[in-house]
Amino acid sequence: MSELRRMFLDRIIHYSFIAQNKMIDKIFLENGIPMSELGQKIIAEVRAKAAADPEYLYPRTEAGGCSYLRNGQPSCIVGHALWNLGLIDAQWKGDDLGISDISHIINHEGWELTIGEIDWLSKVQDNQDNGWPWGQSVARADGSNRFNEDV
Repeated sequence: MSELRRMFLDRIIHYSFIAQNKMIDKIFLENGIPMSELGQKIIAEVRAKAAADPEYLYPRTEAGGCSYLRNGQPSCIVGHALWNLGLIDAQWKGDDLGISDISHIINHEGWELTIGEIDWLSKVQDNQDNGWPWGQSVARADGSNRFNEDV
């Protein structure tokens, strides 16, 4: 199987999994079951970074996607959040996995987040990787037009 085909199939499986399980998070929230502490911390850090620099455009990489670290420093918006929380540092090798989607990183690291949290982080990351400024990346993940009428 070609690498491109494998990546495409992985993406289909990823989004199918999210679509099938989003209802679980909704049921949890409606019944007062808390979401993960770690997920909420990561999301809060992403929101803080977007609020601090809402017009920042993440530079595209040659391979597409994002790098969590560049030259030993946080790079993408999620990378900044993970760095600020001490989940990654300059020696972290997650970018060497050859995948940039946060769901794969979360699984690889064994972090426990809800499907809704993973989905939201993936949406922010996809928006960033597709050329949206950080503020709009978060707003689009929220389904909001707070930062731009075109969202």
